[in-house]
Amino acid sequence: MLPFFTISKKQGYESHQLKYLNKLQGKLQIHGLENVESKEEAVEVSLAGKEKLTELVLVWDDKNCSPEVQAEVLEGLCPSKYLERLEIRGYRGKRIPNWMTGKHNGRPKNLQELTFRRWTQLGPAPDLGAFIHLESLFLSDCNWDALPGNMEHLRSLKQLDIQSCKNIRSLPKLPKSLEEIEVRYCSDEFTQSCVTTGDPNWQKIEHIPKKTIKFDT
Repeated sequence: MLPFFTISKKQGYESHQLKYLNKLQGKLQIHGLENVESKEEAVEVSLAGKEKLTELVLVWDDKNCSPEVQAEVLEGLCPSKYLERLEIRGYRGKRIPNWMTGKHNGRPKNLQELTFRRWTQLGPAPDLGAFIHLESLFLSDCNWDALPGNMEHLRSLKQLDIQSCKNIRSLPKLPKSLEEIEVRYCSDEFTQSCVTTGDPNWQKIEHIPKKTIKFDT
């Protein structure tokens, strides 16, 4: 097990140090991804070959990394198809990797929990239609102006947590499978709409048994 690894330019901490550690299991958290400079270098990390990992956290710590380079690096960090929980933190790229949209055969097909934290690119959230087994989705400090429009197809989704996403104004149609939703510290307009009887956002969460709505005060 190697629960935490920070990539840097120092000898012994380069990204290729992870290449042959394919027997790693459990959780792996990788920081310092701003020090990975190309898709080829990211592929060398060999995440797809680490089939015993069940949980992966990918973190960009430095905001000065080019969005174009980040996009290439995330494309090369395709996890194992056996991964169950994934968190991506600090991503500023302008596109979503093919393995997240279902255009990559080696993608994590049975992902159950997905967390996006501090995604600062504008626009809608990524299309999650490929993750049909997803049970929990957590969004925190993301700049998206909308959630994915096809979320009703995530028929295994039970928990949705939206925290400090200030640009979101409306909810898409949500799956009937949802058992719990939390909306915390988003815009007052959006939060109010979720508790106002008859509002379209209220109507989309009316069927969910457990609702936690907190204002940014």
